[in-house]
Amino acid sequence: MNERLLKVLDGKTDIYPNILEARFQRVFNKIVELCETKLIEPYLLDLMVDNSGGVRQGFPPEAASEIVNLEKFFSTLAARRRTKDPWTNIPELKRIELEKLGFTNNAQSFLKAIQTENYDAIHIFLSCGIDLEVKDERGWTPLMIAAANGMEKLTQMLIHNGARLMAKDVNGFTPLHWAAFMGMANTVELILSRDVVDIDSQSKYKWTPLMQACTKGSLPVCQLLVAAGVNTELTNSEGVTAMNIATSKGFHEIAQLLSNQ
Repeated sequence: MNERLLKVLDGKTDIYPNILEARFQRVFNKIVELCETKLIEPYLLDLMVDNSGGVRQGFPPEAASEIVNLEKFFSTLAARRRTKDPWTNIPELKRIELEKLGFTNNAQSFLKAIQTENYDAIHIFLSCGIDLEVKDERGWTPLMIAAANGMEKLTQMLIHNGARLMAKDVNGFTPLHWAAFMGMANTVELILSRDVVDIDSQSKYKWTPLMQACTKGSLPVCQLLVAAGVNTELTNSEGVTAMNIATSKGFHEIAQLLSNQ
């Protein structure tokens, strides 16, 4: 049995897809890949139904039954995500697993797992459909924490699980703002690869990700943002442009980059 999938299934061996694992490896591998994401339910539904509305051919009855059982399980799990307090819906078995790792079933503990990159705990939290938009005292979401610290694997995981790229903290900064400010070029590139990102998003005082990068003199980040098509002429609430910031701080290569736009 696949340990990761069994954990997601809350240890319920009666619904574990033994037949799919033994005879339909490609399908089984896809289920394991998606089991901790919001994409698992539509994938299972797609396996069950063909375009004409009938039962898809290709699975023997016993394998089809496993797919139906999995779909029911993940459908119930998805329903938990829609409740007002998803933290109360963490199954007892997973609560015990979290406690063994030194965590509890609350938002603060999830943020701790993010900050310490404890992937064992993070996987358990994600499999329970917890709220990815919880915030710390700064208004930082898990994605902001990951982006600001250059946690590329974690950033990708959170985005894949539906974390909001345009979430804003108490000062109106997004994950892209913080990745740019910290000079995390690889993380910036990862975020920019998503179509839903506003590359010119302005904070409470109208600072853009480009201005953030200029403040710290991160040439690689500035190059990525310019290549993505940022508006270099935008000004913050004090009327200052990214070029002004780079010039005042003596970051000549960045100033030259921006002057060519």
